Amino acid sequence: HGVGGQLVTLVAQRLRSELSIEPMVVFASDGPPPSCSTLSDEGYELLCRDVHTFYERFQPDTMRQYRKLGPGTRPAEQLLQKWSRGLRLFEEHSRRCQAREEPVYHRFSCDLHLLVAKVTQDLDAV
Repeated sequence: HGVGGQLVTLVAQRLRSELSIEPMVVFASDGPPPSCSTLSDEGYELLCRDVHTFYERFQPDTMRQYRKLGPGTRPAEQLLQKWSRGLRLFEEHSRRCQAREEPVYHRFSCDLHLLVAKVTQDLDAV
């Protein structure tokens, strides 16, 4: 999903710089490029300060799953830790990219196919 787009960009940049090789084609799920934030400053601060409130507002389905697993149980806490750690890494990488003199550190020279979730697309159109 979206975080994988950042990872594939880092891998492709490293392959180009260290081995002079390029992918022939890239398929990426929808998600912002590394040079764009996912969260506002307020959203990022809330994620870092209060993960429960953040996910109640940002991803209510995750909190429903959390409650189903049993708040405070190991599986429930691991669920929130997994999602919040991934989102923080994703957001912090984006913010580091934006702080660079040139935030776009890699451009693919191959075909790039972007896979967009139909449900998300429909919700965005409303």
